[in-house]
Amino acid sequence: MKRRPKGSGTIRQTSEGTFRALFAFAAGRREDIDGSPFASYELASAALDGVLAGLRDAGAARGGMTLKRLGERALDQREKEGYRAIDSDRNIWSAHIARWDLFNAPARTITRGDVREHMANLRNRKTRKALATQTRRNVLNMLRMVFAFGVDDGTLDANPCADVRIKSSGSTRETSTYLTLAEATALLTHATDPAVGMAIGGGFRSGELRSLLWSDVHLDDGVSPHVVVRYGKPDEPTKNGKIRTVPLFGVALASFKRADAAKAADARIVLPSLSGWYRQKGRVVDPSEWKAWKTAAGITRPVRWHDLRHTCATLLLTGAWGGPSWSYEAVKDMLGHSSVKVTERYARSASLASQAALAMAPKPRKGAKDKSGVRAAVDGPEVAQALGIIERCRWDLNPHMPVLQTGA
Repeated sequence: MKRRPKGSGTIRQTSEGTFRALFAFAAGRREDIDGSPFASYELASAALDGVLAGLRDAGAARGGMTLKRLGERALDQREKEGYRAIDSDRNIWSAHIARWDLFNAPARTITRGDVREHMANLRNRKTRKALATQTRRNVLNMLRMVFAFGVDDGTLDANPCADVRIKSSGSTRETSTYLTLAEATALLTHATDPAVGMAIGGGFRSGELRSLLWSDVHLDDGVSPHVVVRYGKPDEPTKNGKIRTVPLFGVALASFKRADAAKAADARIVLPSLSGWYRQKGRVVDPSEWKAWKTAAGITRPVRWHDLRHTCATLLLTGAWGGPSWSYEAVKDMLGHSSVKVTERYARSASLASQAALAMAPKPRKGAKDKSGVRAAVDGPEVAQALGIIERCRWDLNPHMPVLQTGA
């Protein structure tokens, strides 16, 4: 006897040769549907298919609502509430959940074990390799949100994703990087688009750069040069919903002045496309040009556009531009981070860790010559900042000290 897909009902043959059709309308409890038992397996299966179709079409008895229907309602609600990442959510839903064999099963019948199994089976459709840890976490978070919506709505009694966790599979490849001062300088030398200097010197997100208007750029109006960042993408709020002011100096100021000198008289958008409209999402600069600039600058490892934002944070934190090193709080405000902890993740420079280590080296005895030059290397604002991190973390390097740990 053929077995039906999980969540679509169960068929059992009786001793009399008839077939019972059972369906779980309530959690953990199967009930005979109307007409059961049936004379043949085919009739019982068709009856169960009819029950499922009715649930899908009508949203049915609330306890029998399918995962597909529940997810649609949850996503529609988020969109009505103005959730800014709704497009990304819908992409995750269609790419990684809509293909689940329980997609059309009643949400109430899906268990914690089902969720764990789905997470373990997630694969790239082309390469068939397991998805990256963060991608699987994004899928789990999406499912957790949908089931939480069902619990809040009264459709479900519990969230099967509540205690599920994704264990990191580890990686031998750095997914986030930054440019050294020499690499950043070389890239700026070869890049022909001022957007590169704006990103390295101002730490703007790609969507913020695409959305900048000249009305928010103040270069020489009697105040210190600055940019008012009010859009995260064209005509939409920033990531945290707050407007911030980014001071312009050095590389960023020079890049904005360069764009200002080349703009059309009636220009409205700071970085327009060839058609004069906003540049495409994910394409602040042309991919082929980006690759050519990196090659010309001698940068052979993978570097994403977003890594220019990391570069800005790291160069400011380490004082690599030649001025004093910035505090985490100052960089947080400039880049628009939600907390200092986010800023600390951007500080991937080995100099903070190495200088902090040097600061712990034994001091030479009075009158003794310091041949290593340690003292000259450890007297500076970077060291004070690094030592502050150590003190705040109370020497617990794992896992509470991500900055020094990743730097090392």
